[in-house]
Amino acid sequence: MLTSGVTSFAVISSRVRTATHGAARRLALRLALRLGVSVVAVVAGLTACGSEKPPATSTVSMGAPVGVRPPAPGDPSCPRTGKWQPCALEDRVVHAGLSFKATGDSARVPFFKVPGVRYRVALTDTLLAFFFADSAALDRAITRLDTLRMAPVGDTALPWPSLPNVSRSGNLLGLYFAESPRQIERLRLAIPAGAPAPPDSAHGGGTKGAAVPVMLPPMPSRR
Repeated sequence: MLTSGVTSFAVISSRVRTATHGAARRLALRLALRLGVSVVAVVAGLTACGSEKPPATSTVSMGAPVGVRPPAPGDPSCPRTGKWQPCALEDRVVHAGLSFKATGDSARVPFFKVPGVRYRVALTDTLLAFFFADSAALDRAITRLDTLRMAPVGDTALPWPSLPNVSRSGNLLGLYFAESPRQIERLRLAIPAGAPAPPDSAHGGGTKGAAVPVMLPPMPSRR
């Protein structure tokens, strides 16, 4: 793991030597997010070389793995509760036809109390998924943020490698970093339908916060 981290750091450092100061920071963030190297460590290394200012306190950093496992049909360890959890998200996105796999690490920022689970989407895209206790907890977490940049209001340093494509559903906040409009739209359509509803909701039992099927208006009769 140490050798891998040093190699990754060397790759990032070599890629940013010829970039401008602002571009170097953005490139370092993007590469570190993909390789799983601590962004704080990368920017600190650049600072030591005199090519960048110290990182902002809101900079994202990679951390220990969060419990993530692939879903299995009928698996009781991934119950349908009406709330998003990692296994339910994986199942939904994979069934939408996207290549989607947890990278095995997490990302943290000071303004979110929960870690973000990092996923590789397709070959080069990244999704950070933050699973809050419920939608109210998510509301409280973003109430003082610039919801376009998903960063503290007034913070001029973007804590992400690029401007995120934000998807929100119930207790889930997804930050998707991709360049293809088609890929962005495919992932966006997979999430807003809501988390898998509890089994008894189809029989009238229901659960507060569960996804409710959208009822379309009746078609007008033709004369």
